[in-house]
Amino acid sequence: MFGGGPSGSQTFTGAIASDGTLTLAGTSPVFGNLSATYDENTGLVSGTATAVPSPNVDSMFFSGAVTSTGGQPHSVVLSYTLSLKPSGTAQGSLTLSLVP
Repeated sequence: MFGGGPSGSQTFTGAIASDGTLTLAGTSPVFGNLSATYDENTGLVSGTATAVPSPNVDSMFFSGAVTSTGGQPHSVVLSYTLSLKPSGTAQGSLTLSLVP
């Protein structure tokens, strides 16, 4: 990850609020300080990772959507921007699809 080898599993904890939003937060050896929000009413996801412990990446911002089929999550499509060290940015996208 971020120019290194495979990172292994990362675990974050969260809570679902009464308005249907899920907020995740935590610190990991790959992402640093990560926070993310998912709104089940809109299907939108957004978040940040700061203090990324990487020689190449300072921070990350991501946003996108979870698509559903028949009320069940089907895929996640995210766009992200990395703030690079010592300067500059890189952009990309990530698509995760449910495999039955």
